[in-house]
Amino acid sequence: MQLDAEHQTFNPWITIWIKPRATIRQIIDTDPTRQVIFLAVLLGLAYSLDRAAARDMGDRLSLSVLFVIMLIMSPISGLLIVYVGGALFRWVGGVVWRAG
Repeated sequence: MQLDAEHQTFNPWITIWIKPRATIRQIIDTDPTRQVIFLAVLLGLAYSLDRAAARDMGDRLSLSVLFVIMLIMSPISGLLIVYVGGALFRWVGGVVWRAG
């Protein structure tokens, strides 16, 4: 049975590549906070790995120490980037919108 486009559900991990508009619309309509924490932790992991590579931390620290640092810092940095960064964007956008 084929569902019409309005009632069709997507797997966002797959459809974001082929139907981005419909995928984002479904996420916003159903649960806009879906997997935000998980995505924030992934963002923090990517950011922490990038910073560690940029500072050549692998040359000075063992793999196990780096792993522990990433395990602790990834969730913290990811959540800070998403929520504090989002709050800053909202504040700046409000200031610019009111000034315009």
